[in-house]
Amino acid sequence: MSYTFNSNCRDCDKCVAECPVAAVSVVNIGGHSVCRVDGGLCINCGVCGRVCEKNAVSDSSGKPVEYLPREQWPVAQIDYARCNGCMLCIEACPEYILTMSKPLFEGDLQGVAFLLSEEKCTGCGLCADSCPVQVISMGKRNASA
Repeated sequence: MSYTFNSNCRDCDKCVAECPVAAVSVVNIGGHSVCRVDGGLCINCGVCGRVCEKNAVSDSSGKPVEYLPREQWPVAQIDYARCNGCMLCIEACPEYILTMSKPLFEGDLQGVAFLLSEEKCTGCGLCADSCPVQVISMGKRNASA
């Protein structure tokens, strides 16, 4: 089950703009514009709820999701020493902000996963979920981000 919107929704479109997989849209029901989540597209990342200052979003268990300033959202953190360079996280990232690094040392045959932009990371966790060697975790953002 995906996220849902309650009557607090004021159709501000922040959730539509921020959803990393375009699962949120605005629909007209009985002359009223409301946001709706496409359960087939939703990845249960919670971004729609974190951007909503009206607390109009509930998670899949029905619990309201509280607004959270972007600087407090989780961000992908990669243990470069343990990364095997499989690129599954790169393929999983809906924001396309992971890439392979250049070789780290002479003779290195492959790079490692590298986060291009901490600022653009939505904290969805798909990269961490896809990592077969569990070297990606979701943690706090750097203070400078």
